[in-house]
Amino acid sequence: MPTEVDLDVCGRCQTNPFDFDRAFSLFEYRYPMVHWIGSYKANKLTNLVQLEQWFYSAFYHQYHEQTIDAIIAIPSSPVKTLIRGEIPSYPLAQAIHKRTHIPFIRGVLSKDWSEQSQKSKSREARLSNHRFKLHEERLWRGSTQLDTVLLVDDVMTTGASLNEASKLLKKAGVGKVFTLTIARTPSYP
Repeated sequence: MPTEVDLDVCGRCQTNPFDFDRAFSLFEYRYPMVHWIGSYKANKLTNLVQLEQWFYSAFYHQYHEQTIDAIIAIPSSPVKTLIRGEIPSYPLAQAIHKRTHIPFIRGVLSKDWSEQSQKSKSREARLSNHRFKLHEERLWRGSTQLDTVLLVDDVMTTGASLNEASKLLKKAGVGKVFTLTIARTPSYP
């Protein structure tokens, strides 16, 4: 059953708050979700209908009273995108877009070809790894104002990717950034 992950639990988060305004994850990132998400990223799941329903339900439950101006997905490295054939967060963003017609703006964020996997990095290395490029011309195309953006990713481990993307979006003029992920690494007090 999807559950809200309370960001206020983590002492580190209280000391060094994130740049996003609100976060929600459907599940904790532990077995069986670790295995399931690995299969999802490797394109081994053939039926994404249930995932799309869960993701939209989580969006609706958490954010239906908010006015969200756009959906932006966290990108994969170009190498991983070539290997997988798709960016894992794109179908998640698309699932919300299809049901709400909130614009899904692709290509706002990108990663460098030299990007190394976050998987092998320590928490500190992840948090200090600034690796996104913001394409402002895509962010503002056809829009004069983006007060609130929904940032979508598959997993929130340390929050580094979502935080860095939020920081860039706010620096570019976005007012609020909400996040939505399938799973989040459990916080320990």
